[in-house]
Amino acid sequence: MTNAFFIDTLSNIYKSHQDLIDDLNSLVSYTPYCYTDNYYEIFKHIIHSIILGKEIVLLDSDFTSTEIKELVGDDLNNVAVAVSQPKKDTILSIENLVEQLLKNSASWKITLFTSGTTGL
Repeated sequence: MTNAFFIDTLSNIYKSHQDLIDDLNSLVSYTPYCYTDNYYEIFKHIIHSIILGKEIVLLDSDFTSTEIKELVGDDLNNVAVAVSQPKKDTILSIENLVEQLLKNSASWKITLFTSGTTGL
């Protein structure tokens, strides 16, 4: 791929800026929790949360369903929220994406839960 900006050879993922724009424009719901080991999906969901000015919680992909429930009080099956159109404008270009990121970044938050030597 000639104009790739994201490459994950282990997962065979090659994405251009236009792929990212298309993927972001196709999102119709927002999930406040990101629980995956796919780096592109993590990247995409972080960007989406910044555009919306919403908090995102990153959960270690090694967590068990019991640990997830302890942390967030839910099993993540019913946490997606529909995105209203005035809040999510169509992204027209990479420059427009940057503008949208800047517009709502002040209200954005990120929380990161990891597993480690000290526990959750």
